[in-house]
Parts: sequence; structure tokens; C-alpha cells
Amino acid sequence: MNPTKRQEFPIGRNAVAWMQECLVSGLQINRQTKVASMGSCFTREIKDWFIKNQFNYLVGEDRKIPWESSKIFTGDQGRQPNEHASIAWERIYNTFTLRHIVDYTFNDNRLDERLIKVSINKKSHISDIIRNRIIYRDMDVARDDVLNHIEWSRDILRNVDLLIITLGLTEIWKSEKRNIVAASNPCKHYNLPEDFMFTTSNYEENIDNLNYVYDLLKQHNSKIKILITVSPISLLQTFRGDVDVITANCESKAILRTVAGVFSNKEDIYYFPSYEIATAVAVLDKVNISSDGHHISRELVDIIMNIFSKKYVSN
Repeated sequence: MNPTKRQEFPIGRNAVAWMQECLVSGLQINRQTKVASMGSCFTREIKDWFIKNQFNYLVGEDRKIPWESSKIFTGDQGRQPNEHASIAWERIYNTFTLRHIVDYTFNDNRLDERLIKVSINKKSHISDIIRNRIIYRDMDVARDDVLNHIEWSRDILRNVDLLIITLGLTEIWKSEKRNIVAASNPCKHYNLPEDFMFTTSNYEENIDNLNYVYDLLKQHNSKIKILITVSPISLLQTFRGDVDVITANCESKAILRTVAGVFSNKEDIYYFPSYEIATAVAVLDKVNISSDGHHISRELVDIIMNIFSKKYVSN
């Protein structure tokens, strides 16, 4: 057996250029490729890049505003739920939410379980606990919009050529009673029902979720390809009581990176190292990684997407 070519750590070299040179890609896209994306906060950066550079990025639900979300979650700076991904999947932080979304798109919509009454600022609202930060003024609006949303989701997932997924974290709030994982914990805004309990998901659960998503998507869209990556945006807080937030973040990202590596061995699945570029490569080149101590900087976004373009985009 011939020995493989030895890779050396890029000490004293331009690490970004080195990473671009080393990255192996079997994926090629062009401006006719139908692209959609879903995932954590970094997905919004991916969406903006594709639209700005005039790719065939699929969007929907952009001509309606049935949500009360931007009035309640003021930290989102007025962004609507449809701005974070191709449609109002909103931000997807865990693989359970991803599984729920693909499942309700093609199987049971679970309307009676997912829509719950909540009190926010002493006013009654309806929350879709399967999707992050989706708030409606009443049940009639909620039911009508969820059914419309499912039509959009089905249309995009049946027709997309390349689906980009970013994995975010492993901390979840799960209801065994409902067999539902909440998209996130709304914390100070309103309380989840008492049957939702905090836990951390493991490798087996996350790879099982992705395999389920893959099989169901392939049933309805045999041509679909998936580019998977791990979000470089770190945990800002942890609900774990046994470790600090930095340790919790490292464990979470390590599990998801392992899951993504195994998952990318499937046919039509590709891994893109945005996490590695942000946490290791850019550090070597002394790039300003974050402007607010949490989200990645504009400079780093541009570096990641420039590597993506050079390796995956064909004219």
C-alpha cells in the first residue's frame, strides 16, 4: 500500500490560502443551480451571499407578514422569520427541529400539538414551538399560515438541487409526552409548557435525525444534494449545570462535527469546513473573528464565502 501524502500544519504560511488549496470538492454549482438553505444564524449569511451574487437561490413567504415575532423579539432588529432561510423555517439550531420540519412538510402537520397558547407581556398569543420564534396573534391566523407555510416548504424541498444545512448546537428542550423538541427556549419572553425538559442530545440521536431527513428528502426529490457544515457561531449561554459555557460549546461542536463527518459519507452529501476556517484557519492569519464576541465578523464571512466560491462555483 502506498503511503498517503503527508499534510503539514500551515505554520508560517497564509493559512486561508492553504485551506483553499487543500480543500477537496466533488461538488460543482453554477448560477442555474437551485439552492436553498436552512440552519443556525450563519445560514442567513449564506442566503445573503447567494442573493447578492445573483445565484438561483429559492425564496418564498416573502410577500406576507402574519407573524408578531419582530414586535416581541426586539433583539432580532426587525427581521422577519422568513429572512433567515429560504422560507420561514426561521433559524434551526438543532437536528431535531430539522427533522420536525422535513417531517411536517411531507407527513403529519401536527397542528394540534405544535400550536400553543402563550402569554407575552400579559397578552395572549399563539406560538409554533416546532419553529423558532414564530408568534401569531390568534389561532385562526396561526393555523392558516402554518398550512400555507407547509405548501411553500414542500414546493422548495421537492425542487431544490442543493440544500445547504448548518448545524448549530446539541442542547435541547424535549417533551416526551408530545414527542416534540422545541425549536429553542424563549426564556424571558414566555415559558414553555411544563412537560418540556432540558437535556443535551448525543451523537446517536443527531446522526439518526440526519439520516431520517436524508431518506425522506430523497423519497420526494431524488436529485437533491446536501452541503452540510457546522456553524462557527458559539453558544452564548448554556443551561447545563455541570460545565461552563465554553466547555459546553466545545462539546456541542465536537459532537456535531463528528456527526457531519459521518453523514457526509452518504451519496450526494458534501461537507464544507466553515467551522474549521473560523476557529482555526482564520486565527493563524490573525483575522478579526468576531465584532461582538459572538457572531462572526464581516471579514470572516467574506473569507469563508470566498473559499466556498473558489472551490464549488463553476461559470
